[in-house]
Amino acid sequence: MPPNALPHAVRDRPHVVTAHGGAYLSRPGSPIRRGDEGKARSLSSRSDTLAVPAAPRSAPARERARSGHERAAGRSPLAVVFLTVFLDLVGFGIVIPLLPLYAERFGAGPVAVAWLVAVYSLMQLLFAPWWGALSDRVGRRPVLLVGLFGSAASYLLFGLAGSLAALFAGRVLAGVMGANVGVAQAYIADVTAPEERAKGMGMIGAAFGLGFIFGPAIGGALSHFGHAVPFLAAAGLAAANGLLALGRLPESLPAD
Repeated sequence: MPPNALPHAVRDRPHVVTAHGGAYLSRPGSPIRRGDEGKARSLSSRSDTLAVPAAPRSAPARERARSGHERAAGRSPLAVVFLTVFLDLVGFGIVIPLLPLYAERFGAGPVAVAWLVAVYSLMQLLFAPWWGALSDRVGRRPVLLVGLFGSAASYLLFGLAGSLAALFAGRVLAGVMGANVGVAQAYIADVTAPEERAKGMGMIGAAFGLGFIFGPAIGGALSHFGHAVPFLAAAGLAAANGLLALGRLPESLPAD
């Protein structure tokens, strides 16, 4: 059917034409410019072709490409993050069962022991949002490293404490430095594609569970060598964890 035989509404309707990997807007009734014949295939015999910009790559596609690039380069950090959280929770598990017995050596009563346990969670409640906001500005890796080495310092202070006040100082520092678990979860979200994110978060949960299983057992075994030995061992474990992250954990946020 010739173009003039088409209904008026159909003839005047703009057409979208694809050619050479792009999309073109065809307006009936305009003359074809010289050289445009090979650039677009019009649905009508007379057209003026305008290029439509290609849509930008979607965020999931960018994340899949970034994740695939990291795996191809051998820099997938999921195993390192898992080990980091696991060792951190092992150190935490070493301390918790022995904390009341250790505090009694400094004259701590039931109320003081309860506050030694509670002040850790209180510091996490106060500082977790701050660590998260800081990691958005300076990066995940520096915040995780500060938390790991800070935890080592807190366990060392606790193991070498000579008074109840020093015990409280050690627990406060441990709570502040242990409040960056959310940063580890944000790290997982940074380096995984959407379809793999649940798996990454599950690895964090598994590291929590395994840390609480092995930590108390290790602490109980080390307590036979002295009251302070489990705390010093937790300090050494946290320091080794920090060194591992320092050498093997890349930054997850792209450079601006």
